[in-house]
Amino acid sequence: MKVWLAGPGAAAVVCVALSSVLFIALYPPFNFWPLAFVATAPFAWLANRHSRDGSYATLVLSGTAFGWIASLGIVGHWMFLAAHEYFENSALSATALTVVITGINVAVYYAPLLPLAAILARLGVLARIAGFASLWTALEYLRANLWGGNPWALLGHAFYREVALIQAAAFGGVWILTWVAAATGAALASIVADTSSRRERQVALVVAAALPLLLFSYGKLSLSVFPHSIAGQGSLKVGIVQANIGKKDLWREGLRGRHLDKQIKMSRSPVLRAADLIVWPENSVPLLLNANLQVIGRLQSLANELEASLIVGAERSENTDSGHLRRFVSAFLFTPGETEYHVYDKAMMLPYIEIRPAWLSRLSEDQWSPNYSRGGAATVFEVKGWRIAPLICFDIVYPGIVSKAGDLTPDVFLNISNDSWFDHGAGPEQHFLAAVFRAIEQRRPLVRVANSGISGVIDGRGAIIRRLPSRRAVVELVEVKKFLGDRSTTDAGRRAGVLSCAAALLALGAALWSHTGVRLS
Repeated sequence: MKVWLAGPGAAAVVCVALSSVLFIALYPPFNFWPLAFVATAPFAWLANRHSRDGSYATLVLSGTAFGWIASLGIVGHWMFLAAHEYFENSALSATALTVVITGINVAVYYAPLLPLAAILARLGVLARIAGFASLWTALEYLRANLWGGNPWALLGHAFYREVALIQAAAFGGVWILTWVAAATGAALASIVADTSSRRERQVALVVAAALPLLLFSYGKLSLSVFPHSIAGQGSLKVGIVQANIGKKDLWREGLRGRHLDKQIKMSRSPVLRAADLIVWPENSVPLLLNANLQVIGRLQSLANELEASLIVGAERSENTDSGHLRRFVSAFLFTPGETEYHVYDKAMMLPYIEIRPAWLSRLSEDQWSPNYSRGGAATVFEVKGWRIAPLICFDIVYPGIVSKAGDLTPDVFLNISNDSWFDHGAGPEQHFLAAVFRAIEQRRPLVRVANSGISGVIDGRGAIIRRLPSRRAVVELVEVKKFLGDRSTTDAGRRAGVLSCAAALLALGAALWSHTGVRLS
C-alpha cells in the first residue's frame, strides 16, 4: 500500500476515487448511510499527508475532481436522461449539459477544500478534526446558498431515513449532521495518518467513537420527549391525488381535457369521501388557469360537490405596469361555498429549466424557454381551522424559503411537485429527502403530493409515516395530526446560517492558529 501511494499523484487519485465512490453510495438509490461517517476520511488523510510539502496544485485538482465525479455519480444519470428524453437534446448535448451544470453547481466549491485542509492538518489532533469538519460544513453551506444555491445531496442528507440520527437537525438543520459526519471521518484519518503520534491516535479514536454515539443518544432522548408535545385536538383528512401523468403527456394540447377529467374522476373516489382537503400536484392543470374561466368554474363546482377544499397546481399570468406578461407557477385553493380562489406563487424556480441563462439556451437544443417569475411573500391557506403553508416543487429544498412560511405559524406544510421530468433514476427520492429535513427543522408535519411520486406524509419528528407507491395512479386519504410545540425553539432554518458562519470562523481561526506552531491535542 505504501509503495502504491508513494507518489503524490497516485495517492490523490486513490483518495479521489475512494471518496467519490463512498459519497455516491450514501444517497438514493443506494442509501448506505453508515458510510457517511467514513466518507470524508480519504480526503482528511490526503490533507494530512500533504500538510507540509506544499503540493497545492494537486490538492486543488483533487478537490475539483471529487466534486465533479461524485456529483455525476449522484445526479448525472437522471440529469442526462431528463435532458435527452424529456427535453429532447441529442446524447452529446445532454452529456455536455450534465457535465457543465455539475461543474458550476458542485465541483468548484470543493476546489479549495484540500489546500485549506492541508493547512489545518498542521494543528494538534483536536483542532485538526474540528477545523476540517468546520471547513467542510462551511463550503457546503456556500454551495447551498451562493448564486441561487444548490443544497442538493449534502453530506448530512445521507441520514434522512434514520429518525434517531436526524433529531439534531431540529436545532441547526442538516449542518449539524454534516459537521459530525465530517469530524468523524477526520478523526478516522488521524488514526491512520503517519504524522499522528500515539497519543493523537488515541484521542482520535475516542472522538471517532464518541461523535456518532452522541448523535444517536441525543436523538433517542429527543424522541422520548417529543410525543408529549403532540396535541390530541382532531386531525385534518387530506386526499392525495397522484395521477401519474408522465413526461410530456401532461403538456400535450389534445390531452389536457382528458387529464383534467381523469383527476376530477379520481377526486370523486369513494376513498376520499371523508376528505377535508383534496390536493392535486404541481402542473396538474397545465394551462394559464386565471385566464380560463370555464376550468375555474369546474374546479369550484368540484369543491362544492365534494364539500372539501381543493388545491391544484397550475400556471397563472399577470400584466406588469410596462405591459409585459409575467408567468408564475402557482397553487390555487378552491373552498366550498366561496366564489374567490386563493393563490400561492412558487418562490424558487428550478434552475436551468424554469429560469434559463442565455448561455444555456445556446448550448441546449430543446425549445423550452419559459423563464417564469419568482413568487413574492409566503402564504397560508385556511382549511377548516387549519393553517396550511403551500410550497411548490423546489421550494422544499431551501430551508430559508420554508422558514419564511413558518413565520406565518402554519399547522402543516404542503409540498406539491411534478417530478415526472426525471422519470428514471433516483431524482424523485433525492428530492423527497429534502422534505424530511424541512419537517424536522420546523417541527411540523408535511404532506407531499407529486404527479408520479413520491407522495406521502412526514411528521414533525422527520419520520416518514406514509409513503405512496411511485409511478402509479393512486388516491389515498391520509390523516394529519396537529403539533402545538413552540416553533421559536425549533426554527433550525435560521439557526443553520448562524451555525454555518460559526463553522467558517472556526475553520478560519484554526487555519490562522496553524501558523503559530501551537499544537492542541
